[in-house]
Amino acid sequence: VATFRAALERLPQLDSIYAGFGNGSFLYLSRTGQAGAGPQPAVPFGAVWRVWTISVDAERRISTTRFLDADGATISEAEDDSVTFDPRVRVWYRDAASPGASAISEPYISFRDRLPVYTIRAPLRNGHDGVVGADLRLQSLVSQLATERIGATGVVFLFDDAERLIA
Repeated sequence: VATFRAALERLPQLDSIYAGFGNGSFLYLSRTGQAGAGPQPAVPFGAVWRVWTISVDAERRISTTRFLDADGATISEAEDDSVTFDPRVRVWYRDAASPGASAISEPYISFRDRLPVYTIRAPLRNGHDGVVGADLRLQSLVSQLATERIGATGVVFLFDDAERLIA
């Protein structure tokens, strides 16, 4: 969690960072000021970070949501065993290991807030089965590109790998 937190602190344009694993377990971190994946408990006072994990054992999947303060100390924690989310069926996970896969996914509708996002992703290495990813909302990217200027009159356009205009 500390490594993910450091990445989000350095790159505020990212909405979340997470890892899905071959057994269906999952680790997700986001700032509390955003809608988040999984069950949506009330955010406790002083919470800056939301950590959502899914652990898998032989009989069940357990979802745990923890809220952390600015220093990373746990403020509250809750478990739920009715979770249906499985990272292995999401496009960012499924396509990451495909031959010739781009490090950036095609835009898709996010699980957490139903908005278009890109995922910057990479398969885990060294015998680990899974994918690490970070989400960037399309609207955040469009807003950032709108501030970029090329010369006095130039504008920035965003195309996907198939050369389709995105923004």
